[in-house]
Amino acid sequence: MIRRHGLHLSQLFLVGSLFARPAAAPAPPDYIDVINAAKPAIPCTLTGPEPLRCNGYPNPELWAYRTHPDSAKKLAAWAKTRVFVKRKPGAFRKPTQSLQVAQINDVEKFWLRTLEGAPARRLPQVMFVASLSARMNQPPDDDYGAGKNKDGIPFFREFYIVIDGYTSDPAGDYVRNSYKAGTFSVYGIGTFQGDDGPEDRLVLVGTEHRKFRICAAMHSPTVRNEGAQFKSCDAATQLSDLLKVNAPLASALAGRSLYQAVAPIDRARIGVTSAEAPVREKALTEALDAFIQRHHLNAQVLRQPLLTMLLDESTDPAWMPCGVGCCTADDR
Repeated sequence: MIRRHGLHLSQLFLVGSLFARPAAAPAPPDYIDVINAAKPAIPCTLTGPEPLRCNGYPNPELWAYRTHPDSAKKLAAWAKTRVFVKRKPGAFRKPTQSLQVAQINDVEKFWLRTLEGAPARRLPQVMFVASLSARMNQPPDDDYGAGKNKDGIPFFREFYIVIDGYTSDPAGDYVRNSYKAGTFSVYGIGTFQGDDGPEDRLVLVGTEHRKFRICAAMHSPTVRNEGAQFKSCDAATQLSDLLKVNAPLASALAGRSLYQAVAPIDRARIGVTSAEAPVREKALTEALDAFIQRHHLNAQVLRQPLLTMLLDESTDPAWMPCGVGCCTADDR
């Protein structure tokens, strides 16, 4: 009889399982490293001469008294002169809204950390960074409150995403490949009865101080150049990765966002903004298939990930460059 020494395979498995440990998730990048990596070569400033001053920074004194009718009136007049660029076609937002998103024209010169030292200089931590244009015959959207005012106050169709606080330490608030970097609120311009007749005033819309986040991953310049849109940090990273290995896709987008390039193919622009999810999915699928065919793209590789990104426009947060990094107004 031959005696075999050693452990049976099942015994080896048992021993191995006792010592096995789940692979540790990679540690998130350091918050300050993420913030510093987003610093542009020459950041705009809160004060100083006009060419260097951030276009989204309001008069500090007016902002301090923004709930006073006279200050609110002057802030409304100022906000109307701000220039927002890279506006995208309207995307469906629950329950029945369609929002266009755009970014302030110097957002790529704005460094979030510029706001860090503002309180020491008795300046507000505030910056207008993006706008949302709504359908004013529809109720406000669920996420940003842009739309027809329920109290019957006439509002302009343009609403503003305004950073109203900077976070120097997010205390572990790292989710969805992003850090909380501050807070934001949404403001709109409503028409009110003043002493001398109707007057426009800048007013808060909805809840103050929601979460403003900075994406931890550095996205490709191509993605940043597409400008503001509804997109998560993760989706931006995925698109960056796709563009690195699909030059024909980058060429087909030609500086446009995916939604901007695909949605207008739905000529009537009814299907892609429909409140009915099956109708919206059908319209976006057909438009994407036409886009892929028109530009001779690899459907097997690109169709599913691109379709998912398009469908997520209805629920993803407003996303925009901030400096050479990227941020989201994401209160989830």
